[in-house]
Amino acid sequence: EEVLGRRVHLIGGNSDLVDYVNHKHNVRAKALELGVPVPEGDIIELRLGRDGRPLDLTPIEAAFNRYIHKTGRVVVKGSYGASGSSLFIVENNPESIKKTLSNISGRIDNRIYIVEVMVDVIVSPNILMHIELGNGRILCVGITDQLLSDKLVHEGNIYPPSAKTINDMVNSAQRISKWLQTEGYRGLVGFDFGEYVHPKTGEFNHFLAEINPRTNAATYSKSLMDHLNRKQKGGPYIEAFLSANVKTKAGSFSELNELYGHLFFNTKTGKGLVPYNTGCLEYDKFTLAVFGKSRNEVIDMYEDFKSLLEKE
Repeated sequence: EEVLGRRVHLIGGNSDLVDYVNHKHNVRAKALELGVPVPEGDIIELRLGRDGRPLDLTPIEAAFNRYIHKTGRVVVKGSYGASGSSLFIVENNPESIKKTLSNISGRIDNRIYIVEVMVDVIVSPNILMHIELGNGRILCVGITDQLLSDKLVHEGNIYPPSAKTINDMVNSAQRISKWLQTEGYRGLVGFDFGEYVHPKTGEFNHFLAEINPRTNAATYSKSLMDHLNRKQKGGPYIEAFLSANVKTKAGSFSELNELYGHLFFNTKTGKGLVPYNTGCLEYDKFTLAVFGKSRNEVIDMYEDFKSLLEKE
């Protein structure tokens, strides 16, 4: 107030609440309490040595043995860690189990781990909610499908979403958002879900994977699509986008423009590429949004662009 001469309203929760939600074991426990589905599994708390490394991994190995036979795979997640940095996929064989235990034994970033049955996820939507303070509104402001690697690391997002259980996911996000609101949270919060076919019933089911109490990777590209559509003044309107992190040899925006400017977004067609996070070009990467009329169109445009990148 002394610097700006006016009050500044912060969007978000208090630091203790945000820290609580950033720990996956807390989110799992709260989801179970609120009736939001999560994969079958356990929370494991390890004893640590003075160097911060686990003293005994027997509890995690025992959890592997309890659950790995269900589908042949389990997911191990450190309670704290973004973008898959503390996530391991364990196959039902001695080599995979031994390798995972060895990796965890050398880490000092987590004391608490979650071991869950791994199901065959068809699609993993991200649902972005906006929470108003007090008894204000809780709105769904964005739904995208996440692009994930084989190791479940986030690589991008695509819109529109394709999941069959979107309504159930939004209801689950609403339920947790209401709890966040009662705890004083306001602003944007992202929910990552998974959709799979239940092996016994054959029905499409969903589960909560994690919560991001902040803006997330899909926020800017969704906002940019809305902004560009407002400028279109009668169309053609953007109806789909794909966003992804990209590696390139272009070292500056001018060089990027020289190489690929002919592919940039065109208001006359309502499609094209928009590069952003271009400050990362000095590290040979940037983020890209591909806009178009349909999922298939933006996927094809992105694949064509990747082919050009491979020729650099």
